[in-house]
Amino acid sequence: MAYPVSYCYCLMELCQPSSYGSLCLSNSPCPSLFYLLVDMVRSVWDPFSSKQTSNLVAVIKKLVSDFPSLHAGSKNTQELLQAVHDKLRMSVDVEPYIPLYTKSVMENSSSRSLQFFHRQYWSCFKLLVNAVQWQGLVSMGKLQQLCLDGLLNRYILRAIQHLSQPYDCVEKCAKVVDLLPESWFEGKKRHASLDGLSLLMSSKLPTMLYHATLAAPDVERKRARDACQTLERLLHHIGRGKEAAGLASQFS
Repeated sequence: MAYPVSYCYCLMELCQPSSYGSLCLSNSPCPSLFYLLVDMVRSVWDPFSSKQTSNLVAVIKKLVSDFPSLHAGSKNTQELLQAVHDKLRMSVDVEPYIPLYTKSVMENSSSRSLQFFHRQYWSCFKLLVNAVQWQGLVSMGKLQQLCLDGLLNRYILRAIQHLSQPYDCVEKCAKVVDLLPESWFEGKKRHASLDGLSLLMSSKLPTMLYHATLAAPDVERKRARDACQTLERLLHHIGRGKEAAGLASQFS
């Protein structure tokens, strides 16, 4: 029996048709399918590509759903997911780069250097988005290490703290918090690497907002209150209700 259309479509979208031959599926996936997927992960898959990542995740989830024998402990599954982790690790360790410029450059909205900074930031954020898609496949501990230690703290938070506009900082923090799985913020599963994000939203950003509104018109103060309410929501979302309490009252 030939591959189901759903598998073929996703595989063909991920790599060139010439990269694989005519394989078959019976009641269980044949080993050659895993050899193909492992080879594709190592040689073809680009973790920065949203389309390739979505298709690869869809293929693996479909296989796991259709074939209960593909449990986490099976040799083929372990080899495939290890290849995914190794490719993500290589991308996280080698490819991201966000330059940190002087204050004068960061405050010049027309600067080409600032435009480059933002392009590099969103490229790194895109890698984080793609890495988070592996939640439920790659082990939580390994994925948190890649996403939080490898990307969030090493690149993304440093870049956010380097921005001169507090409203831009708040917007970027919101995108990060809304992206990360809620289970990462819950109880004992809460990763210590999130402390930097909590501190930024509960201390530094409110201070930046306060100073931005000194002697400012009412419309600017309202904007600051709205931004502070966003921070309050985000802190509640990540389980930091104590830090969130009364935050918005600073701008009442």
